[in-house]
Amino acid sequence: MQSSFTIDSKKLSEIDTVKTSRNYGKHKRRDLKEDIYVTLGYTYSMNNKLRGYYSDFANTFLYFNSGAESFRDTIFYNADKKGSITLPTMHGLGISIRKGSKWNIVADYEMQLWSGFKYFNDVNYLQDMKRISVGAEFVPNKFANGKEII
Repeated sequence: MQSSFTIDSKKLSEIDTVKTSRNYGKHKRRDLKEDIYVTLGYTYSMNNKLRGYYSDFANTFLYFNSGAESFRDTIFYNADKKGSITLPTMHGLGISIRKGSKWNIVADYEMQLWSGFKYFNDVNYLQDMKRISVGAEFVPNKFANGKEII
């Protein structure tokens, strides 16, 4: 999901007293020199469940001084077992604030719930993951190379 809006004016402390004005009784506003663009975003990934088959086996080998190895015996063999894998749920939030064409500041937060991860019948010792990312961009002159940078 993503939504954007623009801030193009600032509310002043004085109130509009002109009765014919459409903003009569409201705070006066002053236009900003450069618009401020705000973008908010949210991402979500469900904890999908996958079905599958797996096989477990363990073998013994003979190792020789020459570095060669030779298969000796099968200790354990468990073929075509049915099971499922449950992937973790993921949530992410982001915000971008851009002033005119010079400044852009972004921040992201992501959380993956790995404690809910399941791999067939194995015990899960995983912990949830959280990540915060921030960044900034400054373009002093959008016409620096003779072409407009958008």
